[in-house]
Amino acid sequence: SGDGTLSWSPAQDLSTTTGESTVASPESTTTYFLTATTASGCTDVDEVNVIVIEPIIVPNTITPNGDGQNDTWEIIRIESYESAKVSIYTRWGQRIYNSIGYDNANGWDAQFLGKALPPATYYYIIDLNTGNGENDLFKGFIEVIY
Repeated sequence: SGDGTLSWSPAQDLSTTTGESTVASPESTTTYFLTATTASGCTDVDEVNVIVIEPIIVPNTITPNGDGQNDTWEIIRIESYESAKVSIYTRWGQRIYNSIGYDNANGWDAQFLGKALPPATYYYIIDLNTGNGENDLFKGFIEVIY
């Protein structure tokens, strides 16, 4: 507070570079600096780090044939969402997989009750559980091919 000027930097992806507040919309994680300069030339700098979390990418095919490639369902960047809930269903709506805190290292391998599922189309619902409502939900299909 007080007399002087306020300046935000870097200017890229900011709604304004002057004033007490601005809106930042960076595409990648960025540190912004606010410089306050008094009329007599004294300055102070503070910073804020805006962290951008990349969205998950959900592959829609797995080939659990034991060749070491694509044998489990690896959801890209799911590790950024520690409490994500992942459920997989048959076309008749039977839930065959459920996990809270999905771990790609131990991902779904197209098994249910210890037995390999037949090649087919299955359906998933992923809830990232971040509190963003519908923005947290991902729905689609996953094809199991042997």
